[in-house]
Amino acid sequence: MMRFSVIIPVYNVERYLPQCLRSVQEQTFTNYEVVLVNDGSTDMSLTICKNFVATTDSTVRVIDQRNRGLLMARRAGIDLAAGEYVVCLDSDDALRVDALETIDAALRRTDADVLLFQASRSESFDSPYFDYSHVFKAADGSGVFPSRIARQLIVSTHDVHSMCGKAIRRTHICQGADFRMYEGLQYGEDLLQTTRIFDSAQLFAAIPDVLYYYRDNESSISHGLNRRRLEDISAVRSELLVYARHWGENLSAAVLAGNCVETLAYCLMCVNRLEKKDACYEVQKAAEAPFFKDSVYGANLSLIPAWKRLGIGLLSKGKFSLFAAYIRALFGFLRFMGLEVGSRYQ
Repeated sequence: MMRFSVIIPVYNVERYLPQCLRSVQEQTFTNYEVVLVNDGSTDMSLTICKNFVATTDSTVRVIDQRNRGLLMARRAGIDLAAGEYVVCLDSDDALRVDALETIDAALRRTDADVLLFQASRSESFDSPYFDYSHVFKAADGSGVFPSRIARQLIVSTHDVHSMCGKAIRRTHICQGADFRMYEGLQYGEDLLQTTRIFDSAQLFAAIPDVLYYYRDNESSISHGLNRRRLEDISAVRSELLVYARHWGENLSAAVLAGNCVETLAYCLMCVNRLEKKDACYEVQKAAEAPFFKDSVYGANLSLIPAWKRLGIGLLSKGKFSLFAAYIRALFGFLRFMGLEVGSRYQ
C-alpha cells in the first residue's frame, strides 16, 4: 500500500512551485504519491505541474479545476488520495529532504492517527515556528497523547490548527465529506478541517523535528485585511463550538475566549494598517457584531495574556478611541524596544 499521499493545492505560485516540487522529488523516502490540484491558475503553474509529471519517477496525479478556493482545492486532492497517511504541503512551502522518512519512522514507533511535526520560517529548518511546549508537556515519553488532550489543544491554542505540519491517517481525514457550503471561504479553512479530524482520530503524537518550511508569503490570503475575515472565522469557529460542546470538559469557554482573541487580532490589524478614522469605524463594527458580543459573555478570558484581556475589555465597553490609542502606544513601544511583532497583528 502507498504509505503517503502528499497533497499540494496550486494557485498562481509559479515563483515558488519549482522549489516546492523539488523538495518532494528529492525525498529520501520513496513510497509516496503526489496529488497536485491546480485551482484555476492564470500563470505558468499548471505547466510547471505537467512538467513535473514528465520528469519524476514518483506517482503524480494532477487535477485541473476552475478556481474554487484553497479549501475546495485541498479537499479535491484529499478525496483522490490513496496513501495510508496524508501530508498537506502548500505550494509556496517545502519539505526537508528527509521529512517523509522521519515521519514514517515516528509513525512506526507510535502508530498515531495524527502525527504533529515542526515547521520553520527558515529555509534552513532551524527555527521552530509552532509552540509545542504544551503538547510535549501533555504527552508521554514517546510523544504520544490521547484525543482528549488534542481537543483541549485545538480549542485553546492556534498551534495545532494548520493542516500542514501533520501526517494524518487517511481514514480520519474525512474523505468524501461535503464542504460545498464553505466554498469561497478565505480564512479558517485549516481549523474547519482539523476540527473534524480531531473529532475522529483517537491517538496523537508529536515529534520536535523541523521538517516543513513555511514561507512568509506577503501575498497570501492570511495576510489580507477585510471584513470577510471575521465573517469566515465566525462561521468556522461556530462549528468548533458545536464540537467543543459535544466533547464536554468545559471546552466551550476556551472556544469563546478564542473568538474574542480573533476579534482582537482583526481590530489590531485595523489600527495598525488603516487611518485613524477608518480604523475606529472598523473596530466599532467588529466589536458590535454578535460574534464578539456573544463570545465575551461566557468566555474564560483568564486563558489569555493580560495585554489581550485589556484590549478585549476596551472593545467590550465600547471604548474604541481609547483602544486604538492603547494599541498604537503598545506596538510603538515594542518596535522602539526592537522586539519582534508577529505578522498576525501587523
